[in-house]
Amino acid sequence: MKAKIKKSRFGSDARECIFKIVWAGDDVKIQDEESWLDAVKSSKHLTVSGSWYQLHYEDGTTEKFQKAHWMKKMESEKFYNRVLQLIEEEVILRFDKKDGEASEFYDIDGEEEA
Repeated sequence: MKAKIKKSRFGSDARECIFKIVWAGDDVKIQDEESWLDAVKSSKHLTVSGSWYQLHYEDGTTEKFQKAHWMKKMESEKFYNRVLQLIEEEVILRFDKKDGEASEFYDIDGEEEA
């Protein structure tokens, strides 16, 4: 599912998010943590080399992983907490400060959606 804000009093227009919806019988849920990697990809504390990502911690250590192992890595409290910090820096605080243009964060193609 891809959602796009057309008009907002609270932040930049044209913000988008992509998330997975899982239907399992009567149980319908959104896969939240699976989409967090996309939210922190622009962080200077997460580097990419080919198919490998490297998460940089505040204590100077790093941790390498591949996208396929994201959810397994999220089980680590240290990794999980660092990802939350990056989400706060890259998403919440940047929009709160209105730092940058929406086009830096999102694919703004100007197309009208039905």
